[in-house]
Amino acid sequence: ALLHILAETNPCLSSSTTSTSMSSSLYVDDEKLCGIIFVQKRITAICLSKMINKLRDEFLQHIKCSYIIGHGGGKILEQGSNMNVRKQQDVLRRFRTDSLNLLVATSVVEEGLDVRKCNLVVRYDFPLTFQSFSRNK
Repeated sequence: ALLHILAETNPCLSSSTTSTSMSSSLYVDDEKLCGIIFVQKRITAICLSKMINKLRDEFLQHIKCSYIIGHGGGKILEQGSNMNVRKQQDVLRRFRTDSLNLLVATSVVEEGLDVRKCNLVVRYDFPLTFQSFSRNK
């Protein structure tokens, strides 16, 4: 379902080539995609971002995706499963300047990082708290 939603944000698709009536509400001609996919785990953010980028050649050419995760604590699952402050700032700068139009993010974005207004917000995992749910609106 997530890949279908992302594909439907493609401005190159006309409403006659899409399979659902949702497509007209996902893309407005003068509005570029700017979205965040919230996930609970760092490894999910890394893997989902890599998967989306691998599918760019097939049907997600309009997506410029990266991930942003926390930099401290927690169990390290693999080398690179933490993100230092400099890398977080670089990803956010690229997102603000349209070099990226989609972020896959853990709760680090909910907890005080300044991001631009988005026209697509997806909760990949069910929110654990009401506070988490309300921050994504």
